[in-house]
Amino acid sequence: MEKSKLIEMIKNNANAIAYINNPTDEIKLLAIKKNGLTLKYHWRCIKFSASCQ
Repeated sequence: MEKSKLIEMIKNNANAIAYINNPTDEIKLLAIKKNGLTLKYHWRCIKFSASCQ
């Protein structure tokens, strides 16, 4: 998916990062700025290698 579409998704719903494979640092930062709890959710998924879907 295009980077611009991913950015729009995150702007609308920061939790959408859970469904993006290998998000860029820019997208991660945007998600965290929108919702700080996103970081906790995203790192939980990475730590446990869970699908989180």
